[in-house]
Amino acid sequence: MSKKQKHYVTIGYKDDADKEQVAVFQVDKDAVRTLLPTLEARSGKKIIYQDKAAEKKAEKNKDA
Repeated sequence: MSKKQKHYVTIGYKDDADKEQVAVFQVDKDAVRTLLPTLEARSGKKIIYQDKAAEKKAEKNKDA
């Protein structure tokens, strides 16, 4: 038996009534590496990672 790690992307935003809203998406592990830089580039917002290991991995992939 192997443990599969699930990848989630959480997007926070304010709606038209200026209320905080959240959308959570489960993303395939092969898609998450391209999704995050695309979201960052198109939104103009910096991605905030939940843990340091994920952030280091993303930085490593960005430099490669």
